[in-house]
Amino acid sequence: MPVLRARLAAFARRYDFEITSTQLRRPRQLAPNIVVRTTRYVELARATRLILKQLDPKARTNDDPTGWRYEGFFFEADDEQGAPFLAVFNF
Repeated sequence: MPVLRARLAAFARRYDFEITSTQLRRPRQLAPNIVVRTTRYVELARATRLILKQLDPKARTNDDPTGWRYEGFFFEADDEQGAPFLAVFNF
């Protein structure tokens, strides 16, 4: 979790968003649920793929057929009023 928080904080500074919620769900393994808020919708939307690739990198491993670090991952971006404008997940 410290690595996830540090990377997320670095992206928050770089792309000018506020982290409003970070939860780790545990259906079987860890599954982060992250919600952020910004007024820079287009910039964040364009950077989302890069951000998620860094937060939840896919690694080639023999013991994990999926290769994902987390069992699932949810990332939501809200506007300044708190209305979601982007949501991405994998599981």
